[in-house]
Amino acid sequence: MSAWRINCFLSLVVALFVALTLSTSWAQTATTGQVTGAVTDPSGAVVGNASVTLKNTDTGRVQTAKTNDAGLYNFSLVQPGNYTLTVNATGFQASSRNLTVALGSNTAANLQLALSSTSETLEVTGNLATVETEDANLNTTFDARQVSLLPNPTSARLRSPRLASL
Repeated sequence: MSAWRINCFLSLVVALFVALTLSTSWAQTATTGQVTGAVTDPSGAVVGNASVTLKNTDTGRVQTAKTNDAGLYNFSLVQPGNYTLTVNATGFQASSRNLTVALGSNTAANLQLALSSTSETLEVTGNLATVETEDANLNTTFDARQVSLLPNPTSARLRSPRLASL
């Protein structure tokens, strides 16, 4: 009877081991992929705060992200399929790339942005000041109130104790 118990116990242990092994392998089955990359400028410097758009060309689903200060971006839990990756940043031309995401894979997609050609037009309009070219006389007219507000040049002499009277 003890041999029968040992066989039952071993069978139970093997069955339990197989069941636990299968359940962990099912839990580790990947159903999505990942897209990561870096965005740089023509000199190789990183481009931070760039807008990154990942569009599934089969379903039309769009995901967006921003690059961090190191110029890196990450899309996780991406369904397998064909995608268009587009990057936009201020001062740069938009850049796009087609890629395919596979199950359980990390798709690396580094993009280099070209500088955009910016042009600025500054238009100044105005009138020129008119210059009198016929007559060289300068005339100014003061009324009585303006004259009364002018300081009296002789009043300073009267208020200064050290100046002798003339």
